[in-house]
Amino acid sequence: MRYGIGVGAALAGLALRWALSTVWGRELPYLTAYGAVLGSVWYGGIGPGLTAIGLSALGSVAFFLWPDRTLATPDLSQTVGLVAFVAMNLAVCLVVEGLRRSRSRAEASAAHQEFLVRVSTHLGSSLDYEETLRTIAELAVPFLADWCSVDIVEANGAVLAYTGDTGPTPVIEELAKDADLFVAEATWQDGPDLLPFHLSARQAAEHATRAGAKKLVLTHIWPSLDHEVSRRQAAEAYSGEILLASEGMRLEIERS
Repeated sequence: MRYGIGVGAALAGLALRWALSTVWGRELPYLTAYGAVLGSVWYGGIGPGLTAIGLSALGSVAFFLWPDRTLATPDLSQTVGLVAFVAMNLAVCLVVEGLRRSRSRAEASAAHQEFLVRVSTHLGSSLDYEETLRTIAELAVPFLADWCSVDIVEANGAVLAYTGDTGPTPVIEELAKDADLFVAEATWQDGPDLLPFHLSARQAAEHATRAGAKKLVLTHIWPSLDHEVSRRQAAEAYSGEILLASEGMRLEIERS
């Protein structure tokens, strides 16, 4: 997905430059490529930025410097121009990536400070431990959900297990062992190149089966995917009841 930004930006830059050929001819072959590289690295990171550099350089050479596709040796000015384009945009990529990372660190630090202030405020606002625990959980789970898991035991002994974003790991099965309700992220569907930091619906179901969870709720399914397909794939690996999470969904957990 990220690298698609670099590919799309480079192709758009080349198409725009081609459209302007009636004005500039073969002069300024890289002019529209600078914006493509800058946009790619800013929105996608250094990888898409480097992709845009490579595709823009190859496209400019093929369509504007050597359009007749001959293997003639380029003149010195063309070689210097190509090297300068690559060098300058490499520097742009490094600088912009540094800015992106600095911004991310600043935003994360600000979010941490805000979270701590809100937690401190609630800790000092009530002596009722149940109300305080509920409030802190409401604050902490959304803030930490990218890397935390939650195991809650209700007063009736029922167990709710919940994962944040996660890849396949035996830790999930320890978390969800014999859980009455297991809420698992299920971002992907079956495919050959699944990214390791999310579960597919089938992987979530396999973990639920090995953990002995009584009921499975699939959540965090990629928006463009058919949720019923995710349910069917999960059902092939889990024989219990499977629910699809939805906004505002409320479930009563009963001890099995």
